[in-house]
Amino acid sequence: MSSTGVHQMLKSSLKDSLLTEFQDVFGDTLGKYVGTPISLNLDPNVAQIRLKARRVPFALKPKIDAELDKLLKQGVLVPVDHAKWETPIVTPVKSDGSIRICADYKCTINKALQPSAYPVPIMHHLLHSLGPGNFFAKLDLAQAYQQLPVDDATQGESD
Repeated sequence: MSSTGVHQMLKSSLKDSLLTEFQDVFGDTLGKYVGTPISLNLDPNVAQIRLKARRVPFALKPKIDAELDKLLKQGVLVPVDHAKWETPIVTPVKSDGSIRICADYKCTINKALQPSAYPVPIMHHLLHSLGPGNFFAKLDLAQAYQQLPVDDATQGESD
């Protein structure tokens, strides 16, 4: 038996009941990972780095401001008076014309991150573990890392 994709939902009542039961998944608000908050372990011997913002094209400024306002409203960003670490952002334009806000951590906090004790799985092992499966689903975080809460100690790094 093979099946790919969702082909049809026969009853609209089934669709309505699924939308109601899982409204947090199908809603307009940004969901977030509900597991253990992410912890960043920094090397205490690395000095904090504070870099100035990069210049942005004048034509993109309204879109960047709107995206930053959206992230503030979603709770992804929290205003602070000052931060111990400051990294510049880059703002690629998506295919639909909107802006993605990305932080350029390679020039700041990445230099202080200590290696994680959890190794990245080897792709061959992952594929082997899928062998006996019949149905597969792809689940995705709509805004990737912006949906991963960090623990209090990591948040304190920016105080």
